[in-house]
Amino acid sequence: MDEELFIELQRLFKLMHDRGIRELAITQPEFSMRATAMETGAVIVMPMPGVTAPSVAAAPEAPPAPSGHVIASPLVGTFYRTPSPDAPAFVEVGDMVETGQTVAIVEAMKVFNEITSDVTGRVIAIPAVNGKLVQVDQPLVIIEPL
Repeated sequence: MDEELFIELQRLFKLMHDRGIRELAITQPEFSMRATAMETGAVIVMPMPGVTAPSVAAAPEAPPAPSGHVIASPLVGTFYRTPSPDAPAFVEVGDMVETGQTVAIVEAMKVFNEITSDVTGRVIAIPAVNGKLVQVDQPLVIIEPL
């Protein structure tokens, strides 16, 4: 899915949430889909019969990440290394982190989700790019556990 389409879908899902819309159908030349808001706040997206749903474009081949404990993105969204544009990064390569420490943020649908470390150790790589779209299970921070 290209980034423009992703941003537009985020805007529509936020509109659903803000206006209390329970269901939304979208039909475009490239795809059609139906989104249903759940009471938990989650949005379920299903392709409509007879047409294809938007596909997620494969990420370009990246060099292999260093071995270590991977903290991966739990959702699709925009990756941020800092809490605000003028603030220092949560972590840098070489920093020691504790279990539960915030290492990044992933923004999805205007919600900023803190990403925390589930191990204690040293940051050995930050393969995600600040301000760029990340996918589910994409490595964000790699830690060498102690």
